[in-house]
Amino acid sequence: MSRTSAILFAAVLSAAQLSACGRYAEIETAGQTADATSGETAPETGESAAGESAAAESGPQAGEAPSAEPGTQAPVESGAGDGAQSLMPEGGNSEVADQGADAEAFFMQSGMSKEEAAAFVSTFLEAVKADNREAVAGMIRYPRQVKTPAGEAQVAGAEEFLTYYDDIFTQDFRKKLEETPATDLFCKDGLIGLGDGSVWFYPATVEDDMSVTSVNVSADRYVRYGGPSGVQPG
Repeated sequence: MSRTSAILFAAVLSAAQLSACGRYAEIETAGQTADATSGETAPETGESAAGESAAAESGPQAGEAPSAEPGTQAPVESGAGDGAQSLMPEGGNSEVADQGADAEAFFMQSGMSKEEAAAFVSTFLEAVKADNREAVAGMIRYPRQVKTPAGEAQVAGAEEFLTYYDDIFTQDFRKKLEETPATDLFCKDGLIGLGDGSVWFYPATVEDDMSVTSVNVSADRYVRYGGPSGVQPG
């Protein structure tokens, strides 16, 4: 082979090698690009999954109601067939009905509401507690039969009753009344009783205010109506 032919052959061979290297470089570059792309995408996917997982752990689960504040009860949503339970306690309706029936019966028997009666009784009990004798004596309806260990007497009015006040409103009896709520009332035979019946009251009418009709301390200490039994006048 002549020198000229050898130089031409070498030039062609070098050109072929350079072309091949270029193709390999393109392939390698493309591979690096793909790897780089997949490498960048993977962390993004991982971060997104981690974020969703954290949100799922911190937030309410599907189908769950938001948690209530501490010390409160979350409301129960009602729905057909969802098993929701009512927050109203059992027997709630019957208790309200019983209270309504009691209030109605009290009014039917006394002609006044229990709240109105309790307001007067509260004033009476406060006067007893404060030892306001004139006020207590003024709440009793006269004439009345008063019995003490010394005997019986007919009392015509408040001033005369003050003579027997200490024999009726003894220290023990006053303490008993102080411990009796003004709302502990009931009706019988048209009269209003307090507690165990220690004191009885006439209900208020259009003509008269509510008043004390009898005070029952013991068998030998009481204030009662001294007339005939049955319906009392007035």
